[in-house]
Amino acid sequence: MTRLKNVESMAFKLRPLVKQQLFEIFDYTADTFGEAQAEKYLKELSGVFEMISSNPHIGHAYHATTRQFIHGRHIIVYEVVNSDVIITRLFHAAQRR
Repeated sequence: MTRLKNVESMAFKLRPLVKQQLFEIFDYTADTFGEAQAEKYLKELSGVFEMISSNPHIGHAYHATTRQFIHGRHIIVYEVVNSDVIITRLFHAAQRR
C-alpha cells in the first residue's frame, strides 16, 4: 500500500511487524471512524516517529536496549542503534505486552 511509503523515512526505520501493525491500525480506524481519520492518524504517528528520531532519548527506558514513548492510546517501542531509530513495536494501551 502506498500510504505506508509516506510513513517511513530515512530518520527512522520500521520493523516489518510495525508495518503490519500500522496496516491494522489504518484498517480499524477507517472502518470505525472513516478513511480520512485513518489517514490523519497515520500522518500523526509519522510525525511522532520523526519527533522521536530527532530526540531519541525523549522516551522512557523500557528494557535493556529499548525505550518507549506514549502517544494517545498507543505505546511506541524503539531502539537507538548508532544514529538510527528503529521502531520495533507498536501497542494499543489496552493490549497486553
